[in-house]
Amino acid sequence: MPCNANGHPPSCDCGWGGRNHNTEHISTVTDWSQSKSHTNSNAKCPVCQNKVFFYRSPDGGSVFFDSLGPPWPKHLCTNKNYKVSPPGKEKKKKKQKWWPYPCGKVSLLPNKDGVCLLGEDERRLFIKTKNDIQAHTPIWLRPFPGVPGKYYVLTFRLANGFIKESGYVGYSMKGLSSNLAKEQFPSTCRDKFETDEILDGDDAAPCTTA
Repeated sequence: MPCNANGHPPSCDCGWGGRNHNTEHISTVTDWSQSKSHTNSNAKCPVCQNKVFFYRSPDGGSVFFDSLGPPWPKHLCTNKNYKVSPPGKEKKKKKQKWWPYPCGKVSLLPNKDGVCLLGEDERRLFIKTKNDIQAHTPIWLRPFPGVPGKYYVLTFRLANGFIKESGYVGYSMKGLSSNLAKEQFPSTCRDKFETDEILDGDDAAPCTTA
């Protein structure tokens, strides 16, 4: 297995480490608010030349993925801690049918109800959280079994080269009509159902830009 440059000094001339494969020179600019960015590879591995997904975090750091979405498989050539998942576990992950939720803006909801993730085609996803969810980053979701309009939501951040995954529960506009959502988003739901401009099933809802 070739060297993957983990912990190598800038002067390293191994052919993989140092400036030869420093990701700072990669000029790929990816618009993560577009669906195609989550399914079409945007880079090539500097070692094997295979197509991969390259992500540069706004907090610093970068990573190469074989594909996007849970379980966020890092590309083997650039991952010294690579572990092969048991076949049964990997198969279960694939059956869960995660799909991307391209997000261009994250807005605050009224009275600290949470946040609203503004997606493509004016889609809205409401999440009860105090954490800072970043727009223009890979966000994936899957339906909550038996509850229309409720979703599992996963995203991540890079911390010292490691993927720190964050999970949430989100509601679409239709999901806000459930009793549980009304308890979690009281101000948002009140505005939604009392405003004549908001039609039933409409993907628009009052959000206050952060």
